[in-house]
This record gives sequence, structure tokens and C-alpha cells, in this order.
Amino acid sequence: MNKILLILIFTNFLLYADSSVDIQKELQGMPNAEQEKIEHFFRTLIKQYGFGYTLFGDKPVSLLCWLAEPDYNKKRPYFTVNEDFIESYSVWKKYEKKFPSNKYILQERTLAMGKDYIDLVLIKKTLFNESIKNNNDFFSPGYDTDTFLKSEKLENYVNCSDEQKSKYHIRMGILLGYGSRAFS
Repeated sequence: MNKILLILIFTNFLLYADSSVDIQKELQGMPNAEQEKIEHFFRTLIKQYGFGYTLFGDKPVSLLCWLAEPDYNKKRPYFTVNEDFIESYSVWKKYEKKFPSNKYILQERTLAMGKDYIDLVLIKKTLFNESIKNNNDFFSPGYDTDTFLKSEKLENYVNCSDEQKSKYHIRMGILLGYGSRAFS
């Protein structure tokens, strides 16, 4: 069952990838324990953190943020993930280059807001570009996935004017699939 889920995820993830990628062959080249870790990683992203809406639905971007150094002395339910997930994520990082995608970007960013955070971003490129085109009055000319990944970090807007913060929230609302009036 786990292998079937992995194949379905990778088939969707690689739908427009280089046709030379043989999913079955790549999976067979991995130890079973590592296949299970990768399956756990994607299952958790889909079931627990809503990444399924981006992978299989109509959401342009999904985000997951967690403390880079776990803080076990304080309860921070919105910024903690369990150790199994972190271990599964590191197994995925080991193999991610074997599964290139022209349809999605799955990238890690580092945020520094008092403490260091890991921010995992999944972008469905077609919906991302479509959202920008349909809401171009909220995005600067040339705004693209690179702009988003490098600039649209909360830490960049902490000490900005209320107007800049408002524009950031509108852009995030659009790209997270909530619409332009979600945070206004």
C-alpha cells in the first residue's frame, strides 16, 4: 500500500518531468526503510499540513514552518514537528534530485525571527503564475517564484509600514489560495 501511495505522489509530482525518470526504478534502488520514510514525509505533508491541496488541488502555494532547533521546554504547537517527520524529511532531501519536477517547486527556506525556523514551501507553478496574472495589481512586474522564495518572508515585513504589511498579507492570501480579501 505504501509503495502505491509513493508511486501516485511521484507520478503527479513528475507529471511534466524529464521522461527519462523511471519512478519504479528509482524506488527499487532505495532501501525499503527509506521508501517508508519518504512515504511518511509526503503522507504527513498531505494529511496533517494541507499540502495535498497544492499537490492535487487548486492551491498555488503551501507552507510549513518549524523551529530549526526543537524547543522541548516550551509548547509551540504551530512551530514544532515530530522527530519522525524531520528524519523523513532528511531522507527525502537525500533523494530529491532523483525526482525533478517541472510542475512543482519544493524548497526549504530559513527564516530568522528571534530563533531560526525552517520554512518548507511547495509551489504549483501553473497556479502560481495564473494567480499572479489574475491579480497583477497586487504584484510588481516580473514577480515570479524566485521573487516569492527570496523576498516573501515574514521576517522581511516585521519592521515595515502598515501599508507594506497589508500588501504582503494580500499577496500571501492570494498565493495561499484564500483570495485577495482574505487578510484585509
